[in-house]
This record gives sequence, structure tokens and C-alpha cells, in this order.
Amino acid sequence: MSQLAATTTCPEVQAVTEAAAGLFSRYGTTSVSMARVADEAGLTTAELREVFPAKRDLVAAVRQRGHVDWLAALADSYADVPVPLDRVLAIFTFLGTQDDEPSAPACLCTASGGAVAAEHVTQLHALVGGLVSEAELPSFLTDPLCLMIEGVITEGSVRGFMLPARAGRTAAAMLLAGYETDDFFS
Repeated sequence: MSQLAATTTCPEVQAVTEAAAGLFSRYGTTSVSMARVADEAGLTTAELREVFPAKRDLVAAVRQRGHVDWLAALADSYADVPVPLDRVLAIFTFLGTQDDEPSAPACLCTASGGAVAAEHVTQLHALVGGLVSEAELPSFLTDPLCLMIEGVITEGSVRGFMLPARAGRTAAAMLLAGYETDDFFS
């Protein structure tokens, strides 16, 4: 990937990744050509290849953009939740709405492996770890909560997010209940 492609704030890169994301979402990555992406973004194929020399670079940039957008939406989903413990559970509520969100498949970057998947896992772990800390829960709960979240994402991609998210939230609430103070059920 060129230096320009690594700069996601560049208008050309944003236009290309937006165009590519829409096309990939509708038709899949395999059936969409670089020429089609260039046309959709208002560029020539040569201009596109200056930014993304290979299609794999473009696919990685689209996945990275989707990952960043998904994490921002996730953080926004619990930003106004006043109780720290409820912020942890709000993640599962957010996941339950992913069937309604066109960006939902972006969080599935872990299925593709590679750097974006590793970054997703690391950042999700840090985010959940921060929420666990704010809720004054033991830090070792971060790993099982992340595993539950990834399970919801994986199963949700196959059969829809509502039921796996509901089951994940229930399991998380049961896990957290064992570590909460007496006023948990008040």
C-alpha cells in the first residue's frame, strides 16, 4: 500500500474506500474489479493504482476503514450509559442491532486474518478491559467477555445478530453478577 493509502484522511483515499466498500458489500470482493472501483470513485484505473497498487491493498484498506468505523460506533453506543457495569452489557445491545446496520460486516474483519484482524482483537480487548476497569471488576474478566463478544460477532454473521447478542448479554450478565456488589440487583 502506498504512503497515500495509509493516510485515511486523504479525500481520494476516502472516496476510493467508500466506493469500494459499497461495491464489495453488494457484489463481494472477488467479483469487483479495480476498474469498477476506479469508475465508482471518479478516478482512472491508473490513478487508483497510484493509491492502491494491488487489489489486496484496497481490500485491506476497506477492512481497516470498516474496523475503525465499527469501533467508533461501538464506543458511541455506550457513551451515554451512566453505570460502568451497564456499559459492558451495552456492547451486547449494540451487537444486537447489527442486522439493521449496513456497516455490520465490517466488524467481521477477524475472518480475513492478517493485520486488521490482529488490530481488531487488540483494540477490542483494550476497550473491554477499560470498561471492566471502570466497573471495578477483576481484570481477568476481560478475556471471557471478549470471547463472548467475538462469539456473538461470528454467530451473528451466520444467523443474524439479535439472538446471539441476547444470549451473549445474558451470559455476560451472569458472569458479571458473581463479581458485583450487593446493590447489583437493586
